[in-house]
Amino acid sequence: MGTKKWYALQTYSGHENKVQKNIEKLVQQKKLEEKIFQVKIPTMDVAEMKNGKKKVTKRKLMPGYVLIEMEMDDDTRFLIQSLPSVSTFVGSKDGGPEPLSLEEVKNLFSESGDVASE
Repeated sequence: MGTKKWYALQTYSGHENKVQKNIEKLVQQKKLEEKIFQVKIPTMDVAEMKNGKKKVTKRKLMPGYVLIEMEMDDDTRFLIQSLPSVSTFVGSKDGGPEPLSLEEVKNLFSESGDVASE
């Protein structure tokens, strides 16, 4: 059994929600609950004034990226990268997916007001 870590997945811009739903559907269909744990799009609430009214909207912190907490192996990597609107995992110079550091994950989720598991 591998170790669960957070990875950044590059998607087509504007397709983050679609990719998140497709990954969640894949997890259910392929029974991957023990390999893929969470799929998140870090957002933050932004207050704007429109026509004299305050409106709060969600803005993506990392447009074009989805974060996945998972145990990386060749099978899960291939399944996710073969989904529509997915480019690749953010990786190291040798081309392999590089997990985010715990500090990076905590910073992203503290900005979005979400809490990440360790």
